[in-house]
Amino acid sequence: MCKFLNSCCCRCFCFCRCLCCCRCRPRRPHRRRRHSGRSWGQSKSVPPKVDPIRAMDRVITGSGAYPGSKIFVTLPNGFVVAAYVSITTFWYIDVPVILMRGQTVTVTQLELGKQIESDPVRMTVSMQSNEISQPPVVTQPVRASEGRIYGTGVPDSLVTAKYPQGNLFGTWVESDGNWHVLIRSAGAGDRVEIWQMEEGKNQSESVFITIQP
Repeated sequence: MCKFLNSCCCRCFCFCRCLCCCRCRPRRPHRRRRHSGRSWGQSKSVPPKVDPIRAMDRVITGSGAYPGSKIFVTLPNGFVVAAYVSITTFWYIDVPVILMRGQTVTVTQLELGKQIESDPVRMTVSMQSNEISQPPVVTQPVRASEGRIYGTGVPDSLVTAKYPQGNLFGTWVESDGNWHVLIRSAGAGDRVEIWQMEEGKNQSESVFITIQP
C-alpha cells in the first residue's frame, strides 16, 4: 500500500510499496564521481621545434604544435622574447642581442588551450661555416686623447675590441664600410685586440694596436 496515497500500486494492484510515487521511492545514497585527474587545459604542452641557431643570427625560427600557441625564447642574457605560432605552424623572433658561438638559447611552448608550458628545448649556438672573416683595418693612429678607434671593414659585419681588463665592446660596420668604437677602460700604452665577424663566417684573425698618448 502506498503510505501517502493509502492505495495499492497503480501498476500491478498489489500491496507492495507504490513505485510510481516519488515520495515513497527509496532514495539511493549519493555517490561522488571519481575525478579522473584530468581537466581541460591542465595537460602539459609539447616542446616546439627549433631550427639550428648560428652565431650572429638575427632571427630564430621553428615550428609549433598548433596555430595560436605561444613560444617563449630565453636568450643568453636572460631576456625573454615571445612569439605566436602562425596558421602554417611557423614561428620566428627577431634577436635583439648578438649571439656568439657556445651560448645557449632555451625555447618553450604553451599550446593554445593549455596552462602548462612544455619542457625546454636547449639550443647551443654553433659556428656559421668554415669561412674566415677578413681582419678589420684600423685607419688612424689610436690616441687616448681621441677617445675612439677608427677603421674600415665589411659592411654589416661586427667589429669587437677587447681591452686589457677583459672588457669587450662591439660595433656594426656601417654601409660605407666605416666603423668606430669608443676607448673604454684603457689608456696610453695599453694593447687592444680587435677582430671582425662577417655574417655567415667565423671570427677573423685578431689585429693588435697600442694606444698612443
